[in-house]
Amino acid sequence: MKNRTLFLFIILFIVSSTFHLSAEAEKKILFKELVRPGIVTVNPGETHLYIVDFPNINVYSLKDFKLIKTFGSRGEGPGEFLRFARPYFHNGSLLVHSQVKLSYYSKEWKLQKQHNLPMLFDRGFKPFGDKIAAAYMAPGEKPGIRYKVIALHDWERKKIKEVFRQEYYFASGKKINGIYLPEADRRSGVRFMVWKDRLYIEPDDGENGMLDVYDSQGEKLYTIKHQFEKLEVTSQHKKMAAEWFRVRGRHLLEIVKERGLLRWPSHFPAIRYVDVIDDKIYIIPYKQKEGKVRLFVFDLRGKLLRHVAAPFTEESIFEFHPMCIKGGKIYQVTENDDEVYELHIYDIATLPVLSR
Repeated sequence: MKNRTLFLFIILFIVSSTFHLSAEAEKKILFKELVRPGIVTVNPGETHLYIVDFPNINVYSLKDFKLIKTFGSRGEGPGEFLRFARPYFHNGSLLVHSQVKLSYYSKEWKLQKQHNLPMLFDRGFKPFGDKIAAAYMAPGEKPGIRYKVIALHDWERKKIKEVFRQEYYFASGKKINGIYLPEADRRSGVRFMVWKDRLYIEPDDGENGMLDVYDSQGEKLYTIKHQFEKLEVTSQHKKMAAEWFRVRGRHLLEIVKERGLLRWPSHFPAIRYVDVIDDKIYIIPYKQKEGKVRLFVFDLRGKLLRHVAAPFTEESIFEFHPMCIKGGKIYQVTENDDEVYELHIYDIATLPVLSR
């Protein structure tokens, strides 16, 4: 009996220890120099971490997490950025997209050249082989109606082909979705991703769990669709939306409500976050499971590979703290109780598996 009890104790200890490591397997690094980090990304070779602390871009070694380089300042001159700075990697170079400008940097982060971009490209821009995939707003035939468009352009910015068009939810005289308003900046464009020779576009603002796939010529190949259980919109969510605007000193929600144009949907969209990287599709729905953020990992045809509880932290239901996924790892920057930003790294393979 004693041997059996000892055996059971050992088994329980192993299981509990394994779960603890799985749930807590992370690295945590303090970055005291950060002020207000935004975009977080990792280069294709997984040697460097880039954190945009606008107008600066900080480059860290992924070997020891030491700060290697800081570049960028606010302005319109060489090496300066306006409004935003979005880093991309293309043909061995680092590209930084800011308002009306694209800057090219060497592997040593020296500015090589820059050229102007149309103002409308600020809704979204991504290198796509020998082309550019760009998102922007386009006027409709009827007054007050605008469309969110994705089109392919050459590197001289000449339009080649319009690939996607969807009516913008914020239209004159129409009721406006209150859940969309705190995410207005993101939803003013279409969420789209580029991986190798494929373009992935999220139609319908993620409402229906779909992802359209196009080839390099802008021809639609197929649609990936999954049924994600939707999160019901409650009175608490409405208060959270109002609070989101209050703490930022913005009044859009109040204005829309005063004009009688505010409507609350019954549910959130199906998809909260989506990315395509390293031959995988990563999707996070709004609906959690037992209070845990759910991360779904699919192959490029939509076959489910993994479903885990991800330790993402969020500013609110409307936005995560800055984060990215690369090389099977989650990188997220959060602010601790001492008001110092810290980087958390999780290996997705070690995270607790969830049932569908």
